[in-house]
Amino acid sequence: RPDAGFVPAILVERVHYLPQAPWPEAAAGTGASLQRLQAGAYGNDPVNWVAAPPSPGSPLPTLDADGDGLPDWWEQSYGTNPNVPDADLDPDLDGFTNRQEFLAGTHPLDPRSCLRLSILPGTGSISLEFLAVSNRSYSIVYRDSLGGTGWFRLLDLPAHPTNRLHHTLLPTTNVSSRLYRLVTPSLP
Repeated sequence: RPDAGFVPAILVERVHYLPQAPWPEAAAGTGASLQRLQAGAYGNDPVNWVAAPPSPGSPLPTLDADGDGLPDWWEQSYGTNPNVPDADLDPDLDGFTNRQEFLAGTHPLDPRSCLRLSILPGTGSISLEFLAVSNRSYSIVYRDSLGGTGWFRLLDLPAHPTNRLHHTLLPTTNVSSRLYRLVTPSLP
């Protein structure tokens, strides 16, 4: 609404935060602060926020002492060293680097905590299953041969406030072979 000085007021962005899931619950009066992951990301989407140790005057993306792309709050939370570049290491030997574990929302020191797509054959169908982590979006993509070019989008799954086992049943009619891949965050 315009003010008396003839300067219009423009609402640039409005964020409606609730101190409950799907928003990061650790920021609801427990000492952690609600911090935006990317300044240009949509502000009203809970997946673009994280509960982290307070950092007055310093936005979260710059809090990376070793410059390895892993935020210090994440390295401190999971026991990796925020002063040693370790994004490409795999301390739990599960086949996923610390960077991949950060993006997937999994624990870098627990080999059972990783992003895996299970493909279970059935009669006339296959089942795709994986453990979806809260506040993460996913895409399932496919291609019809190893030498194929590009991946094709099969399914997009929006972020959910809780961890859950996702299950997709697909018919196998007219498909001789197919490769599937799980991606997080979901593809744009």
